[in-house]
Amino acid sequence: MEYLVFSVMVLSMAGFVYFYLKSVQPAQMEKDTGKGAYSKCAKFRYVAYIFTLMYLVALLGYRFFPLFSNIPLFFSSSWLYLLIPALLLAIPASILKSKASVAAGKSFAPNKSTPMYKGIYETIRHPQAVGDILYYISMGFFLNSPFLLLFNLLWIPIYIYLSYKEEKDLLLRYGERYKEYIKHTGFMIPKKKAI
Repeated sequence: MEYLVFSVMVLSMAGFVYFYLKSVQPAQMEKDTGKGAYSKCAKFRYVAYIFTLMYLVALLGYRFFPLFSNIPLFFSSSWLYLLIPALLLAIPASILKSKASVAAGKSFAPNKSTPMYKGIYETIRHPQAVGDILYYISMGFFLNSPFLLLFNLLWIPIYIYLSYKEEKDLLLRYGERYKEYIKHTGFMIPKKKAI
């Protein structure tokens, strides 16, 4: 069972990366294939979210069926002490995700009519990615698992890569306006002027 759970974790992470990467390139896809690119990318985004749910279920499974016994199975602290860092990560993640959701409108799926930026996006270019990273790291504390905490750190380079790939497409879509936006807005951390 341990191998199955770990395999689902790895495969769902890979599935998310594959489909999310496809979902953030609608302008390039439209340039290459023509009409329908944005609706295809929206479908890719929803498939990516299914892989996210699979990953979260696998994290819970790993808590009960750990594979790597050379890493401590649990933190030595009481679960109540682990709740503090978990909440210190999950609360700002929730705020970022909520503000990003309001600013993005009905859906995070790519849409040609979506304005370039508004709301939280005037301060930070990828608030949803930062929120996801914080959530994943908090899961290591919530589930009292040093391994999951370390494993979920893999999301940091993954989201940085995905965000850079998305920006390539946004530059294609918005051109000079997006270049100006990049100059004044932080990638994943607000620039001093924005604070």
